[in-house]
Amino acid sequence: MKVESRQLRQSREGGETMINLFRDLLHLLLEASVDSWIELQLSLPQLRALFAIVHQEKASLMLVAKYLGIGKAAASHLVDKLVRAGLVERCEDETDRRFSNLTVTVEGDRLIQGMTRWEGQLRVSFAAMPERELSALMRALGSLTNDLRARTRS
Repeated sequence: MKVESRQLRQSREGGETMINLFRDLLHLLLEASVDSWIELQLSLPQLRALFAIVHQEKASLMLVAKYLGIGKAAASHLVDKLVRAGLVERCEDETDRRFSNLTVTVEGDRLIQGMTRWEGQLRVSFAAMPERELSALMRALGSLTNDLRARTRS
């Protein structure tokens, strides 16, 4: 009985330690890009649209609408604001002039790079880690990600 209560207490303490470590890690990573987030003059839907365009091989208005789960008119409105802000360009589709492709401008790319500067910091840290520790971290993070993903779907 005593062994079980000690294990339970250690498990709780270990969980709190992990939460504190994750909190510290998040703070350190976000400090690298806080300036970009502070200067951000976009609404959350505009930011989501910008990231949708960045992450699509061949972005279009329909893909942005689908990615965000909104109608074509609402997506067009968001994209228009991004174009006016100089973050996105519309380019005529070479095969079908009725459609236009969306690309991120140099200014849009600069903004995204500033907001995701933490990725570079992680790459440097991972490269410096011993292979054994990196493998263990990958397994642990993979397990945690799968667990969280399963919990959010149910």
